[in-house]
Amino acid sequence: IQEAFLHHLAARRAEGVRIPFDFFDFHQYNGLPGDWRPVLRRYGFEGTKIYVTEWGVSGLFGDVTNDKPYGAAWIIRGLHDSLDLYDGITYWTASDYFEEDGPPKRFFHGGFGLIGLDGLRKSRYWAYYLLHRLGTCRVLLQGEGDGFGALVTGWATRAPDNNHDRGLRILLSSVTELQQQADGMAILDRHLLLTIAGLIPRKDYQVRIARIDNEHSNVYGEWQRMGRPRWPNAAQLAELHH
Repeated sequence: IQEAFLHHLAARRAEGVRIPFDFFDFHQYNGLPGDWRPVLRRYGFEGTKIYVTEWGVSGLFGDVTNDKPYGAAWIIRGLHDSLDLYDGITYWTASDYFEEDGPPKRFFHGGFGLIGLDGLRKSRYWAYYLLHRLGTCRVLLQGEGDGFGALVTGWATRAPDNNHDRGLRILLSSVTELQQQADGMAILDRHLLLTIAGLIPRKDYQVRIARIDNEHSNVYGEWQRMGRPRWPNAAQLAELHH
């Protein structure tokens, strides 16, 4: 559909019709939308801004993948791979309060949101939180071994030189693009060894680690462990918010 649209614009322009074309915009779920720059170049629209205004782990309402911590690593990997491809990419959607297909039938229901019902922050919300914590200056990140650059990707960053925060921020994700393996498999397990070089010698450093996985930052897992109540009571909600 998108390429047919570009073909139509190019044909009309060849006829002398002036059609304003300020940006190229489309939606995509379950994967990266791909590199559209060569296609735009083919039709004479090189340099046109590209926006993905709906993007998500799954476009299927009710898909449990939308609630699992897998989605957090998937988002980080997707944004890492799309960094140079688009001028903007927007996750769909912010909240699970989404009634296009009717109200939810249970508390966790495979909703599209980064934030669940009652304002609970799902694992994908924490992915964006960690991305927001990255510095604005990229630092060289090199790796080797089975899976680096494919299953394992990420950023190393720091703040600008004029910022008082001179710490390093490193964000890594380990994830397969095959969503049917979202619960994990032994063959996908990777042991990561991180070495930081170039630090000032004889200086004390503090290391802080944040994790998103089945045991950390996973409110959906906590809901499962309490017996998957269809509608948690007040005490259960308080525990989920803790």
